[in-house]
Amino acid sequence: LLWGAGCGTEGGPDVDSGRFSAQMTGSMSEQLRGTAVYRMEDGRLAGLELSVDSTTGVSVDVQPQSQPRGVYEVIGAELLAVSRHDEPPGAAVFLDVPEAKFEAVAGTLTVSTAEPDEVRGSFVFRMEGRYDGVARDAPFVSLTGSFRATRSE
Repeated sequence: LLWGAGCGTEGGPDVDSGRFSAQMTGSMSEQLRGTAVYRMEDGRLAGLELSVDSTTGVSVDVQPQSQPRGVYEVIGAELLAVSRHDEPPGAAVFLDVPEAKFEAVAGTLTVSTAEPDEVRGSFVFRMEGRYDGVARDAPFVSLTGSFRATRSE
């Protein structure tokens, strides 16, 4: 997924290499920081994993692009295999926190720089979710942040 907001300088977001930073607001509020890695598939960007720890993180799957720089638009995961012709490439985004799970329903991921050893950018997502094992109102959050992802091993 690619993110449009939250970019720092022209060279990329204001986070260290291999890291991400995001602000979660809404039904839950928290500053998220952790490791950022990107996945490749057949030589094309396929996704990002932004991990705080073993229980909290963001997983982004994108429609693979040979030129990964640009804006990716949030779409449902079931649409990732569908060609989007004249529309921006799609991204499906999932957030897990200890007490809830979320899926993005709107937003963008912007990849500002794509180099062999690092992919940089920012994101803005509106996410809807469900609490684990508890019947309560469905939670919603906004997630805004930036990343400098290194290649996954």
